[in-house]
Amino acid sequence: MFGTKTASAGTVDPFARNISIDTYDSDFGPGWRHDTAISTHNGSGGFCYSFVPQSPPAGYPGTKPRGNGLGTEYRVSVIGPGVMPIVQWVGTPLTRYDAGAQAAAGKRFDAILGDDAHCAPER
Repeated sequence: MFGTKTASAGTVDPFARNISIDTYDSDFGPGWRHDTAISTHNGSGGFCYSFVPQSPPAGYPGTKPRGNGLGTEYRVSVIGPGVMPIVQWVGTPLTRYDAGAQAAAGKRFDAILGDDAHCAPER
């Protein structure tokens, strides 16, 4: 899904939507805490994000990196266009690394976002 505009200087897509990512009982504190909002990508409507310590963006008042946001649950939300509802997914953390599961996830990633150069560093 992608929408009408993004405020991100790095995203040149007039149809981008913001994806809101929240984490539950993470190093940000107890309960649901907002982690970030990122823009969808042109064409696919996809996005990519890694739960690692994040440095604040340029111009942000602080310079200290935030925590990694790893929690016991995750919530991803996007507002639908027009009168469409908010689309939301809630899930649990990934389990320990498994080579077979990683290969299957890689195939799925490529099928959905394979030509999305923006997500290549997240792999």
